[in-house]
Amino acid sequence: VNGTRAKAFDRVDEGDIVRVPPFAQFLPAGNGQPSEQVSAPKQCPEQPERKPSAPSALRIVYEDEDILVISKPAGLPVQGGTGHSDSIASRLASERAGADFVPAPVHRLDKDTTGLLLMTNDGELAHFLLSPNRHVWKQYRATVTGCLTEADVQAFSVGLTLADGTGCLPAKLEPLGSGESLITVCEGKYHQVRRMMASRRMHVVYLERRQESF
Repeated sequence: VNGTRAKAFDRVDEGDIVRVPPFAQFLPAGNGQPSEQVSAPKQCPEQPERKPSAPSALRIVYEDEDILVISKPAGLPVQGGTGHSDSIASRLASERAGADFVPAPVHRLDKDTTGLLLMTNDGELAHFLLSPNRHVWKQYRATVTGCLTEADVQAFSVGLTLADGTGCLPAKLEPLGSGESLITVCEGKYHQVRRMMASRRMHVVYLERRQESF
């Protein structure tokens, strides 16, 4: 969109220039409007009748027409990338290659984090849940090195400042004993729970998302 690679569920406004390879190429003209040069769509060979798909290699907790909830295992990234050929997204794309739409993740989980992953094929629903003004509460169960104290609980409740200066909204920390705790946050910053614990001089050795509240 407008010369940059778009992400899933990005909004497109009137006047934006959209390029969808390999079906069409819109070349910007001097006035900033798309030119009339459009490549012809490729002719797809006739596909053989698809065999019934094998049972999913992913553990599906819930599924309906719009929502898919997967129990993500640790060690499997949500999206592929450098050094990662296997991912939740690639497995779904392979298993549902004949589907009109393949569900995309609404929220992400770190590669080493396990737990519930919400996905949808409804763009409006995804935009609603991803809106910065929509605070979705997410609860995690964590095992950490170190001893949690009342001071840690208080620091979470007023909003932590991470090592790089990033501020976090107030969150809930509930110690369960023996290094176990429940952590509830309403944001989705990069590695947020791990970084929050690191700001309190503790290291997360296990992290599982248990619940999302809309």
